[in-house]
Amino acid sequence: MMKIKIFFAGSMYGGEEDKEMYKSLTDGLKAKYNLLSDHVAYGDVHEGLDDRQLYQKDIRLINEAQLLVAEVSAPSVGTGYEIAMALHVGKRVVCLYRNGSKRRLSMMLNGNPSEDLTVIKYDSAEEALVGIDKIADRILND
Repeated sequence: MMKIKIFFAGSMYGGEEDKEMYKSLTDGLKAKYNLLSDHVAYGDVHEGLDDRQLYQKDIRLINEAQLLVAEVSAPSVGTGYEIAMALHVGKRVVCLYRNGSKRRLSMMLNGNPSEDLTVIKYDSAEEALVGIDKIADRILND
């Protein structure tokens, strides 16, 4: 079975308390899919790259991906930019928002009527991954 390519995005600076959830999500994605990015959960978020190099790398990976999965419980301008870029180039996007988050879900994401954007509200990584699996199955069957 073909493994779809997924780009994972999340807040690099505002999501420190979410690191364990990022790790659970990226580990679950790696088990089933070709995960192109896990730097938000693991390692040096800058990966030794300057701003321009990191931008170029992320844009290249977004273009390569079939699906962008963004954990959006912690607001992030960079994650929002990546979501908008992915939608602009015709990629499917899944936004994950953890129920009980102290922060409100962005109205721009929650109110977006695009069929290419799905918001999944979840309580556990396992629940979020089940939702992602459904979207990935649709991508494979389109």
